[in-house]
Amino acid sequence: MDPTRLFVETVLVVAQRYSIDTKDMGTVLRKLIVLSVKFVSQQRVWQACFGDDYVDWDLLSTASGASRGLLPGVADWLTLLDFCQWDDLCKHEATMQASQPILHGLRAHMKACALDTGGERAWTLVGKLLVLLLIKGLPSQHSIESLTCGVFKTDTHDACTQLLARQAEHLYAPEEYEATLVWLLDACVTGAKELHQVRLQCQAMQEERRLNLKQSRIVVFQGRPRLRDRVATVFKTEERKAQVDVLLSTWESFQGFSYLHQFPVTLSTRAKTLLYFLASQTHWDWRSHLHRILPASGPLLVKVASHPVSQPVRLLFMRERERA
Repeated sequence: MDPTRLFVETVLVVAQRYSIDTKDMGTVLRKLIVLSVKFVSQQRVWQACFGDDYVDWDLLSTASGASRGLLPGVADWLTLLDFCQWDDLCKHEATMQASQPILHGLRAHMKACALDTGGERAWTLVGKLLVLLLIKGLPSQHSIESLTCGVFKTDTHDACTQLLARQAEHLYAPEEYEATLVWLLDACVTGAKELHQVRLQCQAMQEERRLNLKQSRIVVFQGRPRLRDRVATVFKTEERKAQVDVLLSTWESFQGFSYLHQFPVTLSTRAKTLLYFLASQTHWDWRSHLHRILPASGPLLVKVASHPVSQPVRLLFMRERERA
């Protein structure tokens, strides 16, 4: 399965569980971050970022996994952060030390540990690292090591250990983390267009599965017969067999001829072919010769005689070839 579609399906399931609106996938990603962070008041950050948007806070606080983030594991969070960018933060680099000391300090520590990429993309890595460090229940060492290994294409275990040690020496108040997180989420640019297209595909598949499930259980809820019951009881009656052949466009074919008359399994294909050949004759009386093929099958011969074939398969094929 496509990893992006699998990720979007996971996000949609989580969002629907807590009654989060999924029309804007970029906003949904930011909401999942807010509902999964630690050290801060989630409700104050939510109010500052999303206003009065609804989320089921009661279910969120009483859920069995309330001590963890909303996404299952590190791989899902890394996929979410792949759609987040903070390249524009380079425009505020001159004032970052005074306005955002947490972000400035994190990047200084990254530079000291040789984890800074330099250039405009450096602030995107800083933003991703800060989000990973704030997610509840996420192993910090493993998560930032997985992120940096993917960026630098090399082993960063020692550098990540040094980074965590430096971060532990500089503590900040929860209010400072709240202000930094709100500012960081407002500056986040998400790849919402690609996610929106995948979301439409996922929702269409969910709707199709829902309709299929409803159809499979409709006999229980509404008492309607199943399709195979309708075939066995309605479409196999003598009055409806001709209509079935017309619907299936097999009235003039050999298969439709065989299905119509329900020949016994012991009857050979040669005998069926001869009967089909006789039934397709239109210029002479073929009914008087049926007993030569099946001498002891009176009712079956009567049935064959009552259903002549006006356009056999060979004639249809020749006409199509002439038209071509």
